Formats: sequence, C-alpha cells, structure tokens
Amino acid sequence: MWFFGKRKIDRLLDVKELEKKRDEEEPLKLEKGDLPAMLIAALIVFGPVVIGAMIVITLLAALFGAFR
Repeated sequence: MWFFGKRKIDRLLDVKELEKKRDEEEPLKLEKGDLPAMLIAALIVFGPVVIGAMIVITLLAALFGAFR
C-alpha cells in the first residue's frame, strides 16, 4: 500500500537532525529583570492555588475533628 506523505513524516521524525539543530543553536539569554519578572509571575499564578489548597485542607481537618 502506497503511503502519501511518508517523506514528510520521516523528515519530522528525524531525531538526529533535530538534536544537531538544537545543539547548534545558542542558548537564550535573559535580559535584565527577566528573572524577577518570572518569579513574580509564578507567585501570582501559584500563590492563590497554594492558599486555596491550605484552606481546603484546614476545613477538611476541622470537619473530621482534628482540632478537638
């Protein structure tokens, strides 16, 4: 059975060529202020989730009588 697009799939799955391209690329350079911005963004995203999880755990503990 003839499979159309086999070359395209072979080209996409050529791992050695992709690794060679990746190794030739320069690593990304962070600009001044990028790291603090990433940390602030992480706190904005994960902070409410952590606080919510702590509230749920505390309410479950209170519901099952852990604070008696």
